[in-house]
Amino acid sequence: GRTGDMAVTTVEDLARDPVVSERLATSARQLAVEELKHSRPFSETTLAQEDIELIGQNEARFDSLVDEHLVRLVQESRQDPDKIVSPFQDSWFGKWQKNAAYRRSLRMYQARFSEPFDLSSSTQEEREFWRESYILSLMQQSGLSPDYAHSPELRAAVKREANEQLQIRLSDPKVIKFLDQSDPLQRERVTAELEAEGEVASYVKKTLKEDRINPLSPAQPGVFQKIRQSAFLRSDGFIKRQLLTRGLRTAEATVSDASYKIGFWAKFHRSVPFAFDTWTAFTRSFGRAISHGTAVFLFNKFFWGADISWPMWMTFVLMISPTIMGPMRFLNRLFNNQNWKPMGSPWMTALLGFFHTWATFWGTIPHYLFAEDIVHYFNQWIGTPIAKAGSFLLKPVAKVTAAVGLLGGACSLAIRSLKRDAARQQAAQSQSP
Repeated sequence: GRTGDMAVTTVEDLARDPVVSERLATSARQLAVEELKHSRPFSETTLAQEDIELIGQNEARFDSLVDEHLVRLVQESRQDPDKIVSPFQDSWFGKWQKNAAYRRSLRMYQARFSEPFDLSSSTQEEREFWRESYILSLMQQSGLSPDYAHSPELRAAVKREANEQLQIRLSDPKVIKFLDQSDPLQRERVTAELEAEGEVASYVKKTLKEDRINPLSPAQPGVFQKIRQSAFLRSDGFIKRQLLTRGLRTAEATVSDASYKIGFWAKFHRSVPFAFDTWTAFTRSFGRAISHGTAVFLFNKFFWGADISWPMWMTFVLMISPTIMGPMRFLNRLFNNQNWKPMGSPWMTALLGFFHTWATFWGTIPHYLFAEDIVHYFNQWIGTPIAKAGSFLLKPVAKVTAAVGLLGGACSLAIRSLKRDAARQQAAQSQSP
Protein backbone atom coordinates (compact mmCIF):
# COMPACT_ATOMS: atom_id res chain seq x y z
CA GLY A 1 0.00 0.00 0.00
CA ARG A 2 1.02 3.46 1.05
CA THR A 3 4.37 2.69 2.65
CA GLY A 4 6.49 2.92 -0.51
CA ASP A 5 9.81 1.13 -0.10
CA MET A 6 9.20 0.24 3.54
CA ALA A 7 9.44 -3.39 4.61
CA VAL A 8 6.00 -3.08 6.22
CA THR A 9 3.31 -2.51 3.61
CA THR A 10 -0.01 -2.48 5.47
CA VAL A 11 -1.44 -0.70 8.47
CA GLU A 12 -2.22 -4.07 10.05
CA ASP A 13 1.48 -4.96 9.84
CA LEU A 14 2.37 -1.58 11.36
CA ALA A 15 0.24 -2.38 14.39
CA ARG A 16 2.43 -5.48 15.00
CA ASP A 17 5.70 -3.74 14.20
CA PRO A 18 7.90 -3.09 17.28
CA VAL A 19 8.85 0.36 15.96
CA VAL A 20 5.25 1.52 16.33
CA SER A 21 4.90 2.37 19.99
CA GLU A 22 1.72 3.54 21.63
CA ARG A 23 3.12 7.08 21.52
CA LEU A 24 3.31 6.97 17.72
CA ALA A 25 -0.23 5.63 17.48
CA THR A 26 -1.49 8.35 19.83
CA SER A 27 0.38 10.98 17.83
CA ALA A 28 -1.17 9.72 14.58
CA ARG A 29 -4.68 9.98 16.05
CA GLN A 30 -4.05 13.50 17.38
CA LEU A 31 -2.62 14.65 14.06
CA ALA A 32 -5.66 13.23 12.27
CA VAL A 33 -8.00 15.17 14.58
CA GLU A 34 -6.08 18.42 13.97
CA GLU A 35 -6.20 17.88 10.21
CA LEU A 36 -9.94 17.31 10.36
CA LYS A 37 -10.39 20.54 12.28
CA HIS A 38 -8.50 22.54 9.68
CA SER A 39 -9.71 20.71 6.57
CA ARG A 40 -12.44 23.22 5.68
CA PRO A 41 -12.09 26.93 4.83
CA PHE A 42 -13.54 29.42 7.32
CA SER A 43 -14.13 26.50 9.75
CA GLU A 44 -14.72 28.37 13.01
CA THR A 45 -17.57 25.96 13.79
CA THR A 46 -15.36 23.00 12.99
CA LEU A 47 -12.59 24.31 15.26
CA ALA A 48 -15.02 24.57 18.16
CA GLN A 49 -16.41 21.03 17.81
CA GLU A 50 -15.56 18.39 20.37
CA ASP A 51 -13.12 15.80 19.09
CA ILE A 52 -15.47 12.84 19.62
CA GLU A 53 -18.29 14.57 17.73
CA LEU A 54 -15.94 15.54 14.92
CA ILE A 55 -14.59 11.98 14.60
CA GLY A 56 -18.12 10.55 14.61
CA GLN A 57 -19.15 12.79 11.73
CA ASN A 58 -16.05 11.96 9.68
CA GLU A 59 -15.25 8.41 10.76
CA ALA A 60 -14.03 7.09 7.40
CA ARG A 61 -11.91 10.15 6.75
CA PHE A 62 -10.50 9.99 10.29
CA ASP A 63 -9.45 6.34 9.92
CA SER A 64 -7.76 7.11 6.62
CA LEU A 65 -5.85 10.06 8.11
CA VAL A 66 -4.73 7.99 11.10
CA ASP A 67 -3.32 5.35 8.76
CA GLU A 68 -1.49 7.96 6.66
CA HIS A 69 0.05 9.71 9.67
CA LEU A 70 1.02 6.40 11.24
CA VAL A 71 2.86 5.31 8.11
CA ARG A 72 4.64 8.68 7.88
CA LEU A 73 5.72 8.62 11.53
CA VAL A 74 7.15 5.13 11.17
CA GLN A 75 9.00 6.15 8.02
CA GLU A 76 10.52 9.14 9.81
CA SER A 77 11.53 6.98 12.76
CA ARG A 78 13.50 4.70 10.39
CA GLN A 79 15.31 7.44 8.48
CA ASP A 80 18.77 8.68 9.48
CA PRO A 81 19.02 6.73 12.74
CA ASP A 82 22.22 8.54 13.75
CA LYS A 83 21.08 12.07 12.86
CA ILE A 84 20.08 14.30 15.79
CA VAL A 85 17.93 17.28 14.76
CA SER A 86 16.85 20.07 17.11
CA PRO A 87 13.07 20.62 17.17
CA PHE A 88 13.72 24.38 16.85
CA GLN A 89 15.21 26.44 14.05
CA ASP A 90 15.72 29.70 15.93
CA SER A 91 17.54 32.75 14.63
CA TRP A 92 20.23 34.40 16.72
CA PHE A 93 17.62 36.79 18.12
CA GLY A 94 15.29 33.92 18.98
CA LYS A 95 18.09 32.15 20.84
CA TRP A 96 18.87 35.38 22.71
CA GLN A 97 15.20 35.70 23.70
CA LYS A 98 15.09 32.14 25.01
CA ASN A 99 18.31 32.62 26.97
CA ALA A 100 16.90 35.86 28.43
CA ALA A 101 13.73 34.01 29.44
CA TYR A 102 15.82 31.25 31.01
CA ARG A 103 17.88 33.75 33.05
CA ARG A 104 14.68 35.44 34.21
CA SER A 105 13.22 32.11 35.32
CA LEU A 106 16.37 31.45 37.38
CA ARG A 107 16.00 34.86 39.05
CA MET A 108 12.35 34.16 39.81
CA TYR A 109 13.28 30.80 41.31
CA GLN A 110 16.00 32.31 43.49
CA ALA A 111 13.66 35.06 44.67
CA ARG A 112 11.12 32.41 45.68
CA PHE A 113 13.37 29.78 47.30
CA SER A 114 16.42 31.91 48.22
CA GLU A 115 18.83 29.54 46.48
CA PRO A 116 20.01 28.87 42.90
CA PHE A 117 18.07 26.37 40.82
CA ASP A 118 19.59 22.88 40.75
CA LEU A 119 17.66 20.31 38.78
CA SER A 120 19.31 17.30 40.40
CA SER A 121 18.54 18.34 44.00
CA SER A 122 15.23 20.16 43.53
CA THR A 123 11.89 18.77 44.57
CA GLN A 124 8.95 18.22 42.25
CA GLU A 125 7.32 21.42 43.50
CA GLU A 126 10.48 23.43 42.91
CA ARG A 127 10.94 22.02 39.42
CA GLU A 128 7.31 22.80 38.59
CA PHE A 129 7.75 26.39 39.79
CA TRP A 130 10.85 26.85 37.62
CA ARG A 131 9.07 25.26 34.65
CA GLU A 132 6.04 27.56 34.95
CA SER A 133 8.36 30.56 35.40
CA TYR A 134 10.28 29.63 32.26
CA ILE A 135 7.07 29.15 30.25
CA LEU A 136 5.73 32.50 31.48
CA SER A 137 8.99 34.23 30.54
CA LEU A 138 8.91 32.65 27.08
CA MET A 139 5.32 33.83 26.60
CA GLN A 140 6.35 37.35 27.57
CA GLN A 141 9.21 37.19 25.08
CA SER A 142 6.58 36.21 22.51
CA GLY A 143 4.58 39.37 23.30
CA LEU A 144 1.99 37.98 25.73
CA SER A 145 1.21 38.77 29.37
CA PRO A 146 -1.37 36.10 30.21
CA ASP A 147 -4.05 37.26 32.61
CA TYR A 148 -4.30 33.93 34.41
CA ALA A 149 -4.76 35.34 37.92
CA HIS A 150 -8.09 36.97 36.96
CA SER A 151 -9.11 34.36 34.34
CA PRO A 152 -8.71 30.86 35.83
CA GLU A 153 -11.09 29.36 33.25
CA LEU A 154 -9.00 30.78 30.43
CA ARG A 155 -5.85 29.37 32.04
CA ALA A 156 -7.38 25.91 32.36
CA ALA A 157 -8.54 25.89 28.73
CA VAL A 158 -5.19 27.16 27.42
CA LYS A 159 -3.20 24.69 29.54
CA ARG A 160 -5.36 21.78 28.45
CA GLU A 161 -4.98 22.54 24.76
CA ALA A 162 -1.26 23.30 25.13
CA ASN A 163 -0.73 19.95 26.85
CA GLU A 164 -2.46 18.17 23.97
CA GLN A 165 -0.15 19.90 21.52
CA LEU A 166 2.84 19.05 23.69
CA GLN A 167 1.99 15.36 23.60
CA ILE A 168 1.83 15.52 19.81
CA ARG A 169 5.25 17.17 19.63
CA LEU A 170 6.76 14.74 22.13
CA SER A 171 5.50 11.84 19.99
CA ASP A 172 7.54 13.03 17.02
CA PRO A 173 10.38 10.51 16.48
CA LYS A 174 12.85 13.32 15.79
CA VAL A 175 11.97 15.04 19.07
CA ILE A 176 12.19 11.74 20.95
CA LYS A 177 15.63 11.12 19.50
CA PHE A 178 16.80 14.64 20.35
CA LEU A 179 15.57 14.40 23.94
CA ASP A 180 17.16 10.99 24.41
CA GLN A 181 20.54 12.45 23.46
CA SER A 182 20.16 15.56 25.66
CA ASP A 183 21.27 16.11 29.24
CA PRO A 184 18.52 16.39 31.90
CA LEU A 185 18.53 20.20 32.07
CA GLN A 186 18.42 20.62 28.30
CA ARG A 187 15.62 18.06 28.17
CA GLU A 188 13.60 20.07 30.68
CA ARG A 189 14.27 23.31 28.79
CA VAL A 190 13.28 21.91 25.41
CA THR A 191 10.11 20.37 26.83
CA ALA A 192 9.17 23.69 28.46
CA GLU A 193 9.87 25.54 25.19
CA LEU A 194 7.64 23.13 23.27
CA GLU A 195 4.88 23.63 25.82
CA ALA A 196 5.32 27.41 25.67
CA GLU A 197 4.88 27.34 21.87
CA GLY A 198 1.61 25.48 22.26
CA GLU A 199 0.48 27.76 25.08
CA VAL A 200 1.16 30.90 23.04
CA ALA A 201 -0.79 29.50 20.08
CA SER A 202 -3.67 28.40 22.31
CA TYR A 203 -3.80 31.73 24.19
CA VAL A 204 -3.91 33.72 20.94
CA LYS A 205 -6.59 31.44 19.55
CA LYS A 206 -8.87 31.68 22.58
CA THR A 207 -8.53 35.46 22.98
CA LEU A 208 -8.25 36.82 19.45
CA LYS A 209 -9.98 34.18 17.32
CA GLU A 210 -12.82 33.08 19.57
CA ASP A 211 -15.62 35.20 21.06
CA ARG A 212 -15.27 33.99 24.66
CA ILE A 213 -13.10 36.95 25.79
CA ASN A 214 -14.29 40.58 25.51
CA PRO A 215 -11.95 42.59 23.24
CA LEU A 216 -11.62 45.23 26.00
CA SER A 217 -10.58 42.63 28.58
CA PRO A 218 -7.10 42.88 30.11
CA ALA A 219 -6.63 39.28 28.97
CA GLN A 220 -6.54 40.39 25.32
CA PRO A 221 -3.00 40.45 23.83
CA GLY A 222 -1.43 43.76 22.87
CA VAL A 223 1.66 45.88 23.24
CA PHE A 224 0.07 47.66 26.24
CA GLN A 225 -1.42 44.54 27.79
CA LYS A 226 0.67 44.87 30.96
CA ILE A 227 -0.59 48.44 31.47
CA ARG A 228 -4.21 47.38 30.91
CA GLN A 229 -3.74 44.75 33.62
CA SER A 230 -2.73 47.34 36.23
CA ALA A 231 -4.89 47.82 39.31
CA PHE A 232 -5.52 51.42 38.29
CA LEU A 233 -7.22 50.49 35.00
CA ARG A 234 -9.02 47.53 36.55
CA SER A 235 -10.76 49.76 39.09
CA ASP A 236 -14.25 51.09 38.52
CA GLY A 237 -14.81 54.37 36.74
CA PHE A 238 -15.88 55.44 33.29
CA ILE A 239 -12.65 57.30 32.50
CA LYS A 240 -10.38 54.50 33.67
CA ARG A 241 -12.17 51.46 32.35
CA GLN A 242 -13.62 52.98 29.18
CA LEU A 243 -11.72 55.98 27.90
CA LEU A 244 -8.19 54.95 28.90
CA THR A 245 -8.66 51.30 28.00
CA ARG A 246 -10.22 52.18 24.66
CA GLY A 247 -7.39 54.63 24.01
CA LEU A 248 -4.80 51.92 24.61
CA ARG A 249 -6.70 49.46 22.44
CA THR A 250 -6.77 52.07 19.67
CA ALA A 251 -3.00 52.43 19.89
CA GLU A 252 -2.61 48.64 19.85
CA ALA A 253 -4.57 48.49 16.59
CA THR A 254 -1.63 50.15 14.81
CA VAL A 255 0.58 47.05 15.19
CA SER A 256 0.21 43.45 14.09
CA ASP A 257 -1.94 41.03 16.08
CA ALA A 258 -0.53 38.04 14.17
CA SER A 259 3.10 38.15 15.38
CA TYR A 260 3.00 36.59 18.84
CA LYS A 261 6.04 34.33 18.66
CA ILE A 262 9.78 34.23 19.20
CA GLY A 263 11.95 36.05 16.65
CA PHE A 264 13.22 39.48 15.63
CA TRP A 265 10.71 40.24 12.87
CA ALA A 266 7.80 39.09 15.00
CA LYS A 267 8.87 41.50 17.74
CA PHE A 268 9.44 44.26 15.19
CA HIS A 269 6.00 43.86 13.63
CA ARG A 270 4.17 43.85 16.97
CA SER A 271 6.13 46.87 18.23
CA VAL A 272 6.44 49.33 15.30
CA PRO A 273 3.16 51.00 14.20
CA PHE A 274 1.97 50.04 10.71
CA ALA A 275 5.23 48.16 9.96
CA PHE A 276 3.48 44.82 9.41
CA ASP A 277 0.70 46.34 7.28
CA THR A 278 3.16 48.27 5.11
CA TRP A 279 5.48 45.30 4.61
CA THR A 280 2.75 42.81 3.73
CA ALA A 281 1.04 45.38 1.48
CA PHE A 282 4.19 46.08 -0.53
CA THR A 283 4.95 42.36 -0.70
CA ARG A 284 1.51 41.73 -2.15
CA SER A 285 1.86 44.63 -4.62
CA PHE A 286 5.24 43.50 -5.94
CA GLY A 287 4.04 39.90 -6.08
CA ARG A 288 1.31 40.77 -8.55
CA ALA A 289 3.22 43.49 -10.43
CA ILE A 290 4.20 41.25 -13.36
CA SER A 291 0.70 39.97 -14.10
CA HIS A 292 -0.92 43.37 -13.56
CA GLY A 293 1.77 45.13 -15.61
CA THR A 294 1.25 42.88 -18.62
CA ALA A 295 -1.96 40.86 -19.04
CA VAL A 296 -4.23 42.96 -16.82
CA PHE A 297 -2.99 46.24 -18.32
CA LEU A 298 -3.51 45.01 -21.90
CA PHE A 299 -6.95 43.60 -21.06
CA ASN A 300 -8.10 46.88 -19.49
CA LYS A 301 -6.67 48.90 -22.37
CA PHE A 302 -8.04 46.94 -25.33
CA PHE A 303 -11.16 45.34 -23.85
CA TRP A 304 -12.43 48.08 -21.54
CA GLY A 305 -10.74 50.96 -23.36
CA ALA A 306 -9.01 52.28 -20.22
CA ASP A 307 -7.18 55.49 -21.09
CA ILE A 308 -4.22 55.29 -18.71
CA SER A 309 -0.51 55.20 -19.42
CA TRP A 310 1.57 52.24 -18.34
CA PRO A 311 3.65 54.26 -15.80
CA MET A 312 0.50 55.60 -14.15
CA TRP A 313 -1.03 52.13 -14.13
CA MET A 314 2.04 50.54 -12.52
CA THR A 315 2.20 53.29 -9.90
CA PHE A 316 -1.41 52.60 -9.08
CA VAL A 317 -0.77 48.85 -8.86
CA LEU A 318 2.24 49.27 -6.55
CA MET A 319 0.58 51.81 -4.26
CA ILE A 320 -2.96 50.45 -3.96
CA SER A 321 -2.09 47.94 -1.23
CA PRO A 322 -0.07 50.31 1.02
CA THR A 323 -2.57 53.16 0.68
CA ILE A 324 -5.84 51.19 0.71
CA MET A 325 -5.35 47.64 1.96
CA GLY A 326 -3.04 48.71 4.79
CA PRO A 327 -5.49 51.22 6.29
CA MET A 328 -8.30 48.69 5.87
CA ARG A 329 -6.40 46.20 8.02
CA PHE A 330 -5.87 48.86 10.66
CA LEU A 331 -9.59 49.67 10.67
CA ASN A 332 -10.46 45.98 11.02
CA ARG A 333 -8.21 45.67 14.07
CA LEU A 334 -9.54 48.94 15.47
CA PHE A 335 -13.15 47.80 15.31
CA ASN A 336 -12.26 44.39 16.72
CA ASN A 337 -10.31 45.95 19.61
CA GLN A 338 -13.19 48.27 20.46
CA ASN A 339 -15.76 45.44 20.29
CA TRP A 340 -17.60 47.26 17.53
CA LYS A 341 -19.49 45.07 15.05
CA PRO A 342 -19.28 46.78 11.63
CA MET A 343 -22.35 44.94 10.35
CA GLY A 344 -24.11 44.77 13.69
CA SER A 345 -26.22 47.87 13.10
CA PRO A 346 -26.71 50.62 10.48
CA TRP A 347 -24.86 53.07 12.75
CA MET A 348 -21.79 50.83 12.95
CA THR A 349 -21.85 50.29 9.20
CA ALA A 350 -22.01 54.04 8.61
CA LEU A 351 -19.20 54.61 11.12
CA LEU A 352 -16.95 52.10 9.36
CA GLY A 353 -17.77 53.70 6.01
CA PHE A 354 -16.87 57.14 7.36
CA PHE A 355 -13.53 55.98 8.77
CA HIS A 356 -12.80 53.93 5.67
CA THR A 357 -13.35 56.93 3.39
CA TRP A 358 -10.97 59.20 5.27
CA ALA A 359 -8.39 56.47 5.79
CA THR A 360 -8.13 55.41 2.13
CA PHE A 361 -9.15 58.31 -0.13
CA TRP A 362 -5.75 60.01 0.05
CA GLY A 363 -4.10 57.09 -1.73
CA THR A 364 -5.33 58.33 -5.12
CA ILE A 365 -4.23 61.95 -4.64
CA PRO A 366 -0.58 61.44 -5.76
CA HIS A 367 -1.77 59.92 -9.03
CA TYR A 368 -3.51 63.15 -10.00
CA LEU A 369 -1.23 65.77 -8.44
CA PHE A 370 2.03 64.27 -9.68
CA ALA A 371 0.94 62.52 -12.87
CA GLU A 372 3.50 64.26 -15.10
CA ASP A 373 6.32 63.70 -12.61
CA ILE A 374 5.38 60.03 -12.25
CA VAL A 375 5.47 59.48 -16.01
CA HIS A 376 8.73 61.44 -16.38
CA TYR A 377 10.66 59.67 -13.62
CA PHE A 378 9.15 56.29 -14.46
CA ASN A 379 10.38 56.61 -18.03
CA GLN A 380 13.73 58.02 -16.91
CA TRP A 381 14.59 55.42 -14.28
CA ILE A 382 12.65 52.37 -15.49
CA GLY A 383 11.36 52.67 -19.05
CA THR A 384 14.53 54.03 -20.68
CA PRO A 385 16.96 51.58 -18.97
CA ILE A 386 14.71 48.67 -19.92
CA ALA A 387 14.53 49.89 -23.52
CA LYS A 388 18.33 50.30 -23.70
CA ALA A 389 18.89 46.90 -22.16
CA GLY A 390 16.45 45.35 -24.61
CA SER A 391 18.11 47.09 -27.53
CA PHE A 392 21.55 45.97 -26.35
CA LEU A 393 20.42 42.36 -25.97
CA LEU A 394 18.51 42.33 -29.26
CA LYS A 395 21.38 43.67 -31.42
CA PRO A 396 23.25 40.33 -31.59
CA VAL A 397 19.97 38.55 -32.20
CA ALA A 398 19.15 40.97 -35.02
CA LYS A 399 22.57 40.47 -36.61
CA VAL A 400 22.30 36.70 -36.44
CA THR A 401 18.78 36.87 -37.82
CA ALA A 402 19.92 39.10 -40.69
CA ALA A 403 22.83 36.78 -41.49
CA VAL A 404 20.56 33.76 -41.46
CA GLY A 405 18.13 35.65 -43.70
CA LEU A 406 20.85 36.55 -46.20
CA LEU A 407 22.14 33.01 -46.22
CA GLY A 408 18.64 31.68 -46.68
CA GLY A 409 18.05 34.12 -49.54
CA ALA A 410 21.29 33.14 -51.24
CA CYS A 411 20.46 29.46 -50.93
CA SER A 412 16.99 30.10 -52.34
CA LEU A 413 18.41 31.94 -55.35
CA ALA A 414 20.96 29.18 -55.98
CA ILE A 415 18.27 26.52 -55.86
CA ARG A 416 16.08 28.46 -58.27
CA SER A 417 19.01 28.93 -60.66
CA LEU A 418 19.77 25.22 -60.60
CA LYS A 419 16.12 24.39 -61.25
CA ARG A 420 16.02 26.78 -64.24
CA ASP A 421 19.21 25.27 -65.70
CA ALA A 422 17.83 21.75 -65.30
CA ALA A 423 14.58 22.77 -66.97
CA ARG A 424 16.42 24.32 -69.92
CA GLN A 425 18.55 21.21 -70.44
CA GLN A 426 15.48 18.99 -70.33
CA ALA A 427 13.71 21.23 -72.88
CA ALA A 428 16.74 21.19 -75.17
CA GLN A 429 16.96 17.41 -75.06
CA SER A 430 13.29 17.02 -75.87
CA GLN A 431 13.58 19.26 -78.97
CA SER A 432 16.68 17.58 -80.42
CA PRO A 433 16.00 14.83 -83.14
